Amino acid sequence: MKIFFDLLPIILFFASFKWAEGHKDLVAHWMTQHLGFAVSGGAVGVTEAPVLLAKIGRAS
Repeated sequence: MKIFFDLLPIILFFASFKWAEGHKDLVAHWMTQHLGFAVSGGAVGVTEAPVLLAKIGRAS
């Protein structure tokens, strides 16, 4: 059971990244709306949105 909990953050990172890769427009819009202040120019692009979502999900 310990190995599962050790690997859970890695599994969640890749799961959220793969989901975001399939929904790039939705993720880019959501990230711009909620985290646009943290990005230069105020807009999160379609190419970097999946990575940003996966990293934020992993950090929490």
